[in-house]
Amino acid sequence: MGTPAGSETDVDRRLTTLVRVAELHGTAVDLDLVPDLLPDHGPRTAEAVADWIDRRGSPDLVVEDRSVRSVRAAVDPERRRQRRDRAELYWTEANRLFDGPLRPVRSMVRCAGVTGSAAYLEPMEGDDIDLMVIPRAGEMWLFLALVFGTVRFRPGTHPHGGSHWCFNYVMDEREAARAYGRPAGFLFAREALSTRILRGEPFYRGLLGRATWMRGELPRLYAHRLPEPTGPAPVAAAPWATRVANAIVFPLLATYLQLVGLVRNARLRRSGRSAEQFRTVTRFRRYTLETAKFDGLLAEYAATRSPATPAEGGTA
Repeated sequence: MGTPAGSETDVDRRLTTLVRVAELHGTAVDLDLVPDLLPDHGPRTAEAVADWIDRRGSPDLVVEDRSVRSVRAAVDPERRRQRRDRAELYWTEANRLFDGPLRPVRSMVRCAGVTGSAAYLEPMEGDDIDLMVIPRAGEMWLFLALVFGTVRFRPGTHPHGGSHWCFNYVMDEREAARAYGRPAGFLFAREALSTRILRGEPFYRGLLGRATWMRGELPRLYAHRLPEPTGPAPVAAAPWATRVANAIVFPLLATYLQLVGLVRNARLRRSGRSAEQFRTVTRFRRYTLETAKFDGLLAEYAATRSPATPAEGGTA
């Protein structure tokens, strides 16, 4: 059977995008993971990917130590192993957080997971432990108030090694259903399908089941993460009294978090770390930290995507 017209260009674009994203993080792409990140007509094994790169003769890509990297970014294999060990430590720390200090608020959570560099098994020393949390409808801001109070004031809550907890993607279950249900592009799909779930795996599988558009972006990874169709979980709205308290807490905590964001961004600018600045989004059903680095990734992807591919949207 012939190869679909233009498919080789699509695969080249995807490989270039993956390597550029890795380069921004100072690392490479695991060769064994690449097939799941390619269009469905691309190479299906790690060896086939290596052969593809060799056959196409790309001047920018190098296959080395079971990874694909940019020629501009030499990657120390020992440092990559250290990053993987750090990712497993972060995973252990996140489980400890929800099993210990946050146990009293676990009933408010439909789903929680580790995202970002820790989910990709590539965190650098000092990286935050990024967390995605989906609370029940009507109590997201109460949950955040209790979490931030616990993390700040309870002894022994901070993770080891100089990192910090970063609840950078929090939205209630109704907002999450909308966010995952509408097409948002390759980067969102990859982040969502790579999230390591701490609590609420069945609920999260239901979210992914609504996000059938991800199958178009990452068909193989979607099939591996969701091998069987899964229907959405029913909404578990909080009691009315809790919803009223949540509405009262919202403007107070949202204002505080906006001010905290302004102060932290000012510190980052003064220390020459402008690329680490972020936007604080505080809506009634959503609290997210949208980083300048993620904006950079969107720009990198936009520069290499096929003209037929929808523009990116959102953050995960």
